[in-house]
Amino acid sequence: MKIEDMREAIKSVYSGPAWMYRVDAMDERQVIAVYNDFLERNMFEKAKKARKMKEEGHQITIWEYLMKENTNNE
Repeated sequence: MKIEDMREAIKSVYSGPAWMYRVDAMDERQVIAVYNDFLERNMFEKAKKARKMKEEGHQITIWEYLMKENTNNE
């Protein structure tokens, strides 16, 4: 995978303009490190799932909320 492809994948996890700028400013080694970290923590799939739920207008249950909070604390 090319560095620019990794950069675009990293940008897709968060949507804020500050994040986009920050990713663009990263050097190649840092992009590789962040990309591998996101792969290890399954961040790309989590972001994809969150975008899908937002598009569908899914209302979360209290159990989904508690599970989300539980995984954030780990």
